[in-house]
Amino acid sequence: MRLKTIYLILLFSFFSLSNIALSQVESAEESDSTKVEENTKWDDFDNVEESDFENDEGWNYWVNSSKFTYKIEHPTIEVVYGIMKPSIDKSEFDGEFHQVGAVELRLGYTSIKENFFNENITEYDNSYFFLGNVSEEISTNQEVGDDKIASDAWRLGFAWSDGYGYNLADGYNIILYHTKGMMWSKLDFRNEAPNQKSKAAMDAYGDAVRFGNMFESGIKIHLFDYIALGGSFQRSMVYPRHMFWYWTASEIVSGFGHVLVDTFIDDIIEASPYAGPFVYAILHTGISYGMSELQRKDMNWPIDTHAPFFNEGFQVSFSFAF
Repeated sequence: MRLKTIYLILLFSFFSLSNIALSQVESAEESDSTKVEENTKWDDFDNVEESDFENDEGWNYWVNSSKFTYKIEHPTIEVVYGIMKPSIDKSEFDGEFHQVGAVELRLGYTSIKENFFNENITEYDNSYFFLGNVSEEISTNQEVGDDKIASDAWRLGFAWSDGYGYNLADGYNIILYHTKGMMWSKLDFRNEAPNQKSKAAMDAYGDAVRFGNMFESGIKIHLFDYIALGGSFQRSMVYPRHMFWYWTASEIVSGFGHVLVDTFIDDIIEASPYAGPFVYAILHTGISYGMSELQRKDMNWPIDTHAPFFNEGFQVSFSFAF
């Protein structure tokens, strides 16, 4: 009985050792085959020619995107002249203002680059500081009579323009753009107000520096890479008081609409490249114009506040980029 037990133990040990040895041989063979497969993959990678990468769409996407996102900002000097019409909403002012002229100097940086989806479409950026005078004395139409109120305003501020356009030839572009800006104005009035209500409105603006907003939409024709002629419509608002949180709430409302346009403009240009610049300019202009109409009576719409002092009209410009 004891011998039989010893025999079974030896037989079990033999089979166990045999299985262990066999499993080690199999794992070694699998490891060798895996190394062969990996070597084959790396060998295939080494045999790929550089031209294969050039023909790959994914590779081309990253190469091209890195290429077109590079841009150069050129120092720019711009001179602007326009004809403006001042106004205050009838709910707070019963009189009328003389037509005014506007002269402005702008100093900033301009960049124009090719659009990723179409080399004939250009992207435009322009940020600048401005200083100007809006006065009845420099208007082309010197109205006679004391029934209207003359105004004079010095203003300074900063603005940023974005747009898209068409690349006509090397150095020649037509740009459609939209501008948003902030400014500080010093307003003076001449002649008497027609009644006490109007006098109170004029007193709220006169003899002090006041904060305000502006927007502008227009077209620019770039010649020889460095000269540009332009025409635009501008509307500016001067607030009798700057209530920061009310102003912020109003800007968030209008800013939401502008962000929506910016988020899908690339899809529009990809689908219809030549319609993109028009759609971009029209949508941004429509949002700014509509919002300013709502603010004509309430400067921080949708919050109930006072009416702002408006100046709106058309301008021509000449700019030189270095």
